[in-house]
Amino acid sequence: MKYKQLLTPALLLFTLCACQNSKSSADKLDELMHLHDEVMAKNDQLVHQQMAIDSLLKNKTALTAVNTPADTAALRTQLVDQLKNLKSAEEKMNEWMYAFDPDISKKNKEEADKYITSEENKLTTIDSIYNIQLRNAELLLKQVK
Repeated sequence: MKYKQLLTPALLLFTLCACQNSKSSADKLDELMHLHDEVMAKNDQLVHQQMAIDSLLKNKTALTAVNTPADTAALRTQLVDQLKNLKSAEEKMNEWMYAFDPDISKKNKEEADKYITSEENKLTTIDSIYNIQLRNAELLLKQVK
């Protein structure tokens, strides 16, 4: 008898905890959209760095005033490469946004959760790329100033 008295509350507590730890697909989608918003907040900085590098590449005087011709050529190559990397990062985000389908209503919970997890992994990768390219551009631009 005491066994049942102890087991029943324990099972009830376990069930309640399990239910609270399980997030709905809608909650997971909200978290994904929050991550999207965080990455998009970095987009302004990404575009600003693209414009700064583009301006430097168009202004040969700014590059040659601080460097020897050999250094200027090497710096120019670095700037061109970094500009490509920034544009590539932005393009990856644009491609993700274009392909992403937030309508999970036609999916069952398992399909929806799998889709959201997959998209979260893609977006986390893009966020890492943004962080790396923003940092690389910042360091490169400091060399020129």
